[in-house]
Amino acid sequence: MEATQVAQISGYPVYDRALLLPKQLTKGGAVTLLGDAAHPMSPFKGQGANQALLDALSLARAISKNCRPSSGWREKGVRESVLAEFEAEMLERSAIKVKDSAEAAEFLHSEIVLEKKDEPRGRNIR
Repeated sequence: MEATQVAQISGYPVYDRALLLPKQLTKGGAVTLLGDAAHPMSPFKGQGANQALLDALSLARAISKNCRPSSGWREKGVRESVLAEFEAEMLERSAIKVKDSAEAAEFLHSEIVLEKKDEPRGRNIR
């Protein structure tokens, strides 16, 4: 850090939001959220990009499975045919990662991380 020029240092607040609920996403009609937009987590567990990739794969699979020509998805609409199920799965899958991220942010901003011990810091969490 000493070698870093002051002009190259920046800071900004990082915070967590409450988990999204499937009913909140239904207002989007034929639009859904993926990645950081859907997972309100700070970067303290490094899971944001991982969840975004899993979201994309899950959504692609749901589209492939449920939007076949004979499925009638156009009549039912993409929300009923794909998005409702996808969003429920996505939010359930990622909830633990969002919660773990919030716990890590709280822990990494506590006095415990300053203690000098010969063990992983995470052992002090629980």
